[in-house]
Amino acid sequence: MKESVLIAGGGVAALEAALALEDLAGDRAEVTICSPRPNFVYRPYAVGVPYGVSRVATYWLEPLAAAAGARYRCDSIASVDREARLAVTHDGESIPYDNLIVCPKSGQIDGKRCHGLGPDQPTLITEFFGNHAHNARNTNAI
Repeated sequence: MKESVLIAGGGVAALEAALALEDLAGDRAEVTICSPRPNFVYRPYAVGVPYGVSRVATYWLEPLAAAAGARYRCDSIASVDREARLAVTHDGESIPYDNLIVCPKSGQIDGKRCHGLGPDQPTLITEFFGNHAHNARNTNAI
């Protein structure tokens, strides 16, 4: 049976997590990237935008997720019930998961924006796949 992995976020860390899971877990994982934005914004050259010397590139997230072996879901997560392993969207829909990876923008997890997550919570991510993944670790956020 496949492990369901929910990746909350749509940035670099989310895509890298999906790529790593594809490499480490292969077909043992069913990965979903959940982000309210339908696009991935590549920002390294953003500092040059005001001067007209560069531009911020955007790419549709769905084909990027597919290329990383994941599905894309356009939604935002409002809360997490870690014991029940459910992520709840802002519309109240529950998304079950076996493993949760949280990849927020900088400063987004403060406990006020997403109930159930925050610095006072001991672990946000369950073990990737126990002995199945090389170098698996419990981590708070990517």
